[in-house]
This record gives sequence, C-alpha cells and structure tokens, in this order.
Amino acid sequence: MPAERLSMRQIHEVLRLRFASRLPQRAIAKSLGLSQGAVSGYLSRARAAGIVWPLSPLAPTFGRYANKFSRTWRPASSG
Repeated sequence: MPAERLSMRQIHEVLRLRFASRLPQRAIAKSLGLSQGAVSGYLSRARAAGIVWPLSPLAPTFGRYANKFSRTWRPASSG
C-alpha cells in the first residue's frame, strides 16, 4: 500500500524544523508523525533540487520548487 503523500506545507515544516530549529531527523519525524525514512527522503530530494533555507520570500507557496520534486513526489490532492 503506498504511503500518504505530504503537502507542500508539511515539506516546508520538515525543512524549517531541520534547518531553522536544527532538530535531528528522528525528532522531526516524531513531531510530524512521519517515519524517519520519509523525513530523510524529503531532505535528500530538497538537497538534490537545490532548495536552500531560508526559502525565498518570493516563493512562499513552495510552488516554484514543485516541478523539481515531480519525478519522485507529487503533492496531495485537495479534493
């Protein structure tokens, strides 16, 4: 059974907790109810896509980065 996908807001929170709050992956996983592997995967994809913290204020919705995740990640449907 496929895992539930994260929204862009949740991915933003993973990045914020890792880089702004400097939490370890295990603490991020526990606070967001994710597996440590999921957290690690999203951080790896962000790094591969060239996403840096802090995010650009010009991209508050994270939308400009969505296409960089598209091969391995799709946003959750909102309907």
